Amino acid sequence: ALIPAVTVGLYLLLYLLSQVVAPLFKLAKWQLPGTLNSVGTIWQSMYITISLVALLPFQCYDHPNGKSSISKFSEVVCWEGDYGVFFGLGVAATAIYAVGFFALTAYANLIAPRASARTPRFTLFFRFLFFRFRTDRWYWGQVLFIRSFAMASVPIIGVGRGAMQVVMLTVIAGFFLVLQTLNMPWKTRLLNVSDTAILAMVILLAAGSSVFGQHEEETGGYTIFVMLCFASGMVVITCILCGAVRTILQQRRGQKQSRDAAAHAEMARSFEYVFKKLRALEDRSIAVLLEDLGEFDVQTVERLLVMMNHELSLEMSGSRKMSRSKRLTVSGGKTSLAGARIRSQSAELTR
Repeated sequence: ALIPAVTVGLYLLLYLLSQVVAPLFKLAKWQLPGTLNSVGTIWQSMYITISLVALLPFQCYDHPNGKSSISKFSEVVCWEGDYGVFFGLGVAATAIYAVGFFALTAYANLIAPRASARTPRFTLFFRFLFFRFRTDRWYWGQVLFIRSFAMASVPIIGVGRGAMQVVMLTVIAGFFLVLQTLNMPWKTRLLNVSDTAILAMVILLAAGSSVFGQHEEETGGYTIFVMLCFASGMVVITCILCGAVRTILQQRRGQKQSRDAAAHAEMARSFEYVFKKLRALEDRSIAVLLEDLGEFDVQTVERLLVMMNHELSLEMSGSRKMSRSKRLTVSGGKTSLAGARIRSQSAELTR
């Protein structure tokens, strides 16, 4: 549990040393945003491990005499003797690592759309949260935190009841597998397939391990009751999330429909600014920029080109009067053929 604290201290020490030593050897100093981003990357990669260790004092299993002990330290009797020390350390570690770091990243994801536009350093501080995901799924790092904490909480519920824990783990993995397949949030297809395969393997391993578990005949009714409560809770949470997402989407749709001319004018100025910068670049430089983008980002750019080409064609032909649904159908069609048509038109213009 001390590894995250040691990591922070070590990186801050190296940062301070770089401020003194780097100028002597004419080397670049460590920057604070990059240093904290490195710390965040390590904390994020170890989050499920940290959560498991922090929640360890709460994993008490029952003895035949009515007492209970910590599952990893059988000599420590829960709620007696030295257990208070373990309990205090567990509460502190959970508050700082599991809950505190989660709250910090949740706040960062909440303000990310505004803060990243106003403060470039914000993106450098929290790059570990966003850089692996598509731009329209920037918040998916928080979903991974929820998934990790949920899986780390399984050993606490029903200690000594393996069947219950297997079912809970299967339900959690299945729930997030559905979210993963519906959103495909990672930047590359390989990462999406890998994450999907990992969740599927967790479900298969959990289901397969139930064959080797002990039968719990005397607690079967309790286990079934807890499983039903847990499954019902997951259904309720899913319904709440779906309702919240639907409400948010409806609000955003209403805001989008009621957007005034000033907002459109501001977007037009942004388009003009970007196009001026692109015109100042050579074709080779633009190609290099596209090569640096992720697979889904390239598809987004191509769809934008297809849509703009279609709208400009309608504007020049004088046939702008088309229903919104038809325009979306045309612009959302196969981008490969439309993209090829755009490339052929560009080639004609350069001749």
